[in-house]
Parts: sequence; C-alpha cells; structure tokens
Amino acid sequence: MKALVFTALLLLGLTSVASAECAWALWYQDTFFGPNALTESPSWLLLTAVPTYALCERTQTERIKNAAKPQQGAEITVTGTIVSKTMRDSEGRTVSWVSRFECLPDTVDPRGPKGK
Repeated sequence: MKALVFTALLLLGLTSVASAECAWALWYQDTFFGPNALTESPSWLLLTAVPTYALCERTQTERIKNAAKPQQGAEITVTGTIVSKTMRDSEGRTVSWVSRFECLPDTVDPRGPKGK
C-alpha cells in the first residue's frame, strides 16, 4: 500500500513539474518617432520560439547586442530590454527608434486577444 501511495505522489509531482514548463517566445516591437511617424500603435513580431526561458534570455541578449551596435551619427541607449536610437535625418530633423525584445511564455500574445 505504501508503494502505491508513493507511486501516486511521485506521478502527481512529475505531472505538476511538467505542466510548469512551457515553450517561450521572443517578441519584438519597433516604434518610430519623427516626421512621418505612424499614429497607430506599433505591432509585435514573433522572432522565435524556444523550449526554455534560459534559451529565450540568451537569444534576447544577442538580439539586443545586435540592435545596439554602433551606427554612425546615432546615439544608442540600452535600458533593460529596450534599445533606443536617436539621430538626425537628411533634413536635420531628429528621428528616433525604440526597439523592445520580450521573452514571454508561448501562451501569452502581446498583441492581445484575437477577435472572433
């Protein structure tokens, strides 16, 4: 009887651990500020899905590094998962881009619920 109870508890524990694990998605959002900027809210783009949060974080870090590479005439700032670039366009006007990279569980869609 003890073996049966132990086996049941073990299986219950393994089930809860397995359900706590999920795939992770790296999402990207790019917002432009300056002349001719869109007035609608920026959309999210799914970059990749990976099996673990640790792998998503590593991928996120690499994407942030790539987005923050020096660019002639641009002032680049990294704050957490956000990369901001500010520069002057050909007419001397200030333009900016703000890029966000977010790791979210595959069950979360930052675009919001889908309509029916």
